[in-house]
Amino acid sequence: MSVTPGLAMLGIAAAMLLLGRPRNGEDARPFLKPKLAFAVYPAMILVFIAMGSLSIAMNL
Repeated sequence: MSVTPGLAMLGIAAAMLLLGRPRNGEDARPFLKPKLAFAVYPAMILVFIAMGSLSIAMNL
């Protein structure tokens, strides 16, 4: 096994963080307007961070 799946998961988490940030003058991004997406999106980011860092730690 290699470290690349863990790095890919951390990259996805970083991309989700950047895509979820509000722009100037916005309260939230349009895809985060529904309440379900607003609740699930941070949890998905945390899952990708946890899985990516665990994958990297296990393969070192």
